[in-house]
Amino acid sequence: MKKLLILSAMFFLMSVFQGIASAKELSFAVHFGPKNEILNEVLKPWAAELETRTNGEITVKFYVGQTLAKTNDEYDAVVDNIADLSWNLHGFNKGRFPLISVMELPFLSPSTEIGTKTINELYQQFPEMQKEHDDVHLLYLWATLPSQVHSIKKPVKTLEDLKGMKMACTPGMAGTVKALGATPVPLPPPKMYEVLEKGVVDGVVLPWASFKVWKLQEVTKYHTKADMGSVTAWGAMNKGVWESMSPEVQAIIDEISVDMALDTSRTVSKHRDIALQQFAEQGHEFFELTAEEKARWIEKTVPIRNKWIKDMEKKGLPGKAVVEAAESIVESQVN
Repeated sequence: MKKLLILSAMFFLMSVFQGIASAKELSFAVHFGPKNEILNEVLKPWAAELETRTNGEITVKFYVGQTLAKTNDEYDAVVDNIADLSWNLHGFNKGRFPLISVMELPFLSPSTEIGTKTINELYQQFPEMQKEHDDVHLLYLWATLPSQVHSIKKPVKTLEDLKGMKMACTPGMAGTVKALGATPVPLPPPKMYEVLEKGVVDGVVLPWASFKVWKLQEVTKYHTKADMGSVTAWGAMNKGVWESMSPEVQAIIDEISVDMALDTSRTVSKHRDIALQQFAEQGHEFFELTAEEKARWIEKTVPIRNKWIKDMEKKGLPGKAVVEAAESIVESQVN
């Protein structure tokens, strides 16, 4: 009887130790702060679902505010297993994902939802785009809200209004701003408040999602819906970590990651609408380009599209095919 009790205890302890050994805490590096909507309304629920579906075998610990890796280094942090998981914009690694940058082309996508569906369909169609991420296990791709025009002293309704204005913008948007007749002032978003407040620039070209984060509503008044271009983001897992997991866990991760991209779009769209209502109550004014005027803006940026195709083809990449496919996917969703 005593021997039986000892054996039972041993088996119990072995099962406990095996459970501890099989449990895995994944590190998730995110550059934004703890109050970010994407973190709290998309990434954390995804992590909770993963823990639930794996019966606690897999847990996730978030490292916010660049505590595990700097913003520009987060993709390499996943590749090198400094972080098991991360989420970031492709634009922080300029030139590394050439075909993905198709979504930055001016006036291609009118919304984050359409842009997200487009980039994910393109990824499935083009092996060359898949190859750009073959050093990680890709969870999902997302396209941001498109950039809009925000000004300080006067509304922008036409090309003539925009001509000669100094506009702060991200580096990827500088070519579009210049093609439309304004003077681009490329800056990272955290530096835009200061130049707007001091009147160094006349306005900014930026998606709404970045606006409230950097409090730019405090230093602008007029906003024009122009849908000038999006950027894309990735969510990824270290390839070695992925391959170490059982097929059952891999299936769970892929399954719960399917809706992450559109969940992100819904989240940022919801918070944009809340912010716009608040801004309107504070006296901000909103405008939208007429169809005729928008056609003029699009015509001005055709050379940017053509140059992008030419640059891709020089690299041996199917630039023309990707643009045509992207335009077809967008058109099918708009109509």
